[in-house]
Amino acid sequence: MKKIRPLNNINILRAYGCMVFIFPLFFLSFPFYSHADEVIMKNGDRLSGVIISMTPSSVTVKLPYAGEVELTRTEVAELSTTDPSRLMFADDSLAFGNLTVSSDGTAVLSDSITGSSEKYAFSDIEYLNPPPHISGEGTSFTGEINFGGEFKEGNTVSTKLKLDFTSQYDRGIQRYLFNGMAQWESKDRSKTEDNWFMQGRSNRLFAPKWYTLGNASLEFDEFKGLKLRSVTGGGVGYRFLDQPDKKLSLEGGPSFVYENYREDGKSYSLAFREGANFEYPLFKNHVFLYHNHSILQGITKGQMLSIRTSTGLKLPLGILGIHTAAQLDWNWDKTPSPGRQKSDTTVTLKCGYGW
Repeated sequence: MKKIRPLNNINILRAYGCMVFIFPLFFLSFPFYSHADEVIMKNGDRLSGVIISMTPSSVTVKLPYAGEVELTRTEVAELSTTDPSRLMFADDSLAFGNLTVSSDGTAVLSDSITGSSEKYAFSDIEYLNPPPHISGEGTSFTGEINFGGEFKEGNTVSTKLKLDFTSQYDRGIQRYLFNGMAQWESKDRSKTEDNWFMQGRSNRLFAPKWYTLGNASLEFDEFKGLKLRSVTGGGVGYRFLDQPDKKLSLEGGPSFVYENYREDGKSYSLAFREGANFEYPLFKNHVFLYHNHSILQGITKGQMLSIRTSTGLKLPLGILGIHTAAQLDWNWDKTPSPGRQKSDTTVTLKCGYGW
C-alpha cells in the first residue's frame, strides 16, 4: 500500500461545506473564469497554459495556441499550478496539492482549503499526475496486431500471409512484453515460405531508467532448415525514452541457446544478446518511425551470429485505432545450413489495430 503524505488528510466535513458554497459561485462565474499554470524556462521563456503531466525527464504543457508541448525537465527553472495536482515522490509516496517550484530548486506543496504547506526538493518529486500503472494503483495494457497479405489468381497462383503482434502490460515498476510473427507463402500451390517467431520479456525497474530483464524466445523456419531455436536469458536495460509515442531502450545480457537444424542436428551454446526498441513521431505525429532488433553473438560457439531486425513507418488513420504500415524485415545468420542463404529480406505493407 502506498504511503500518503499528511497533506492529503483534509477534514471531509470542512471540505464538503466549502464545496457546497463554492460550486454555485463557480458555475455562475464560469464564463468569466480563466486560469493558467505557468512554466518559466532557464532561457527566460515564459509559458502559460495547463500543466498536464510531469515525469523524471519531461514536463508536458497544454498551450492555448499550440496544443500539448513536451519540455525537457532539466530546462525548466520555475513552475506553478493553479489547480491541485497529484504528485508522486521518489520514495513512491503520493500527495495532493498546488505545486510551486522556484529557481533554487525548492518545491512548495500547498493546500488552498486548509492553508497548510510543505517544502521539498524539486528533484524528489518524480511525477505530476502519474498514470495508474506508475503509481501502482492500476495497470496499463497496450499493444497492436497487424495483418498483411497478397492473393493472385490467373497465370500465376500465389498466396502470401503475414501476421504480427506486440503487447505490453505495466504495473508499477514491473513490465511484461510479448511479441510474435508468422509468415506463410505458396506459389503455384507449392509452399515457399513457412516461419514463425515468438518472444516474451519481463522488465523490472531498479532505478529511474535502469531495469533488469528476463527473456525467452522460440523460432521456426522450414526453408532455413531450422526446426527450432530457443533462447532464454537475462540482463539489464536502459530506457532513454519511455512515453506512449516516444520509445528508445537498449538491453543486453547472457543467454542460453538451443538450436535444432534438419541437416546439422542439435546444438547448445552460450551467447550474448543485445536488443533495441525505438519509436518516434514524425510530421506532428502523423507518421511514426520504428525499429527493433535482436542480436545473438555466440560465446562458447563463437561462429554463431544471428540478427533479427524490423524497421518501418506507421501511419495512424485516426479511426478506431486503425493504422497502416510499411515494414522492412532483415534476418541474418552467419552459419546457415548447407545450401541456404545467410540473409532473408522481406518488405510488407500491412494494416493493423492498436489499443
